[in-house]
Amino acid sequence: MAACPLLLVAALAAPHPLVGKRVRLKADGIEGRVVGTVQSVDPGAVRLKTAGGAQDVPYRSIRRVEMYIGEGSKAAEMGGYGFVLGAAAGYALSAASPGTLRWGRMTQPEANLVGAAIVGPLGAIIGAAIGSGTKTEEWKEVEWRGVTFDLRPAPGQIAVRLRW
Repeated sequence: MAACPLLLVAALAAPHPLVGKRVRLKADGIEGRVVGTVQSVDPGAVRLKTAGGAQDVPYRSIRRVEMYIGEGSKAAEMGGYGFVLGAAAGYALSAASPGTLRWGRMTQPEANLVGAAIVGPLGAIIGAAIGSGTKTEEWKEVEWRGVTFDLRPAPGQIAVRLRW
């Protein structure tokens, strides 16, 4: 129990968790989105370091905050598109040239599916290769109006919940 006042002081003295993070803000009165690094958060405004210099965004006007979480690629998405297009092309090629993929007692519709099964994975590989060269920024929407610390109590103790 003696540690509770120390936790309270430490939590109140800690900077806002978004300070130093790259964010993208959507706010009333600002066209588009503002991208920058959070320098400070106070009850009146959020100060961002943007490419054009420092900018204060009124706290109450902020509608959405997204935090930068890194770069990603479109390999999986493009691989999926490639698979679908490749499978469609394989099916169409097999249907356009009857008898080329027929083995034994295979019917033409079955042969068309074999064509799709052969060309689809090739399309996925090509699509994934193209998508891996396409880099995208990854953003995650964050709760920005406050941060809650909830120290769960053991049975019979009191919880400490701080919010700022």
